[in-house]
Amino acid sequence: MLEYGRIKREIYECLQNYSRILQIPAPKLAFSSNKTFGGEYSKNLVTLNRLVIENWDNERKVCEFILVHELIHAKYNESSIVVGLMSFFCPSVSVKLAFSELRANTMAYEITGSNESVLEHYFTNFYFYNKIPFISYSGGYLKGQEYVEFIRQHQKWTTQTIENASIYFKNYCLWYKLVSLKKYLQIQQKFS
Repeated sequence: MLEYGRIKREIYECLQNYSRILQIPAPKLAFSSNKTFGGEYSKNLVTLNRLVIENWDNERKVCEFILVHELIHAKYNESSIVVGLMSFFCPSVSVKLAFSELRANTMAYEITGSNESVLEHYFTNFYFYNKIPFISYSGGYLKGQEYVEFIRQHQKWTTQTIENASIYFKNYCLWYKLVSLKKYLQIQQKFS
């Protein structure tokens, strides 16, 4: 239990540090007994799953990547719960979620100073959506290896990255092709 307390304090300090870097008020932090490796952001609360705590000492860079990913959602006030559910029924919401996730992954990669091996390791070994393929296509999530390839080519979140993401998403799957060009341009503007 002593180790658990130390790790929670270290994660909290890390959250405070990255919140300062992102120039946002630090959201509240909670821990879930969920056995997936990741977290979520909703209404000023970052919740990290149990496996993040269990892997903190051995997979620190991957855990920081996850934490910063959720802080990016906090910075842009992107609550994933409702949007995630809606993305299964509305292609434009799915594309918005895809942009949101790509921005969070790209910025987390940049801000944490991760290298390609950390990115590859996370998306190959820990990324939840690799295990349930139907969600990735209709739910706004890319396959892990596709994130790795895209972020390798676009290591910063720029206007060019957004334009290239739009082209990529249009060709990614049939669901994303249902979104009009006008709507894509509106979504691109939101993420600029």
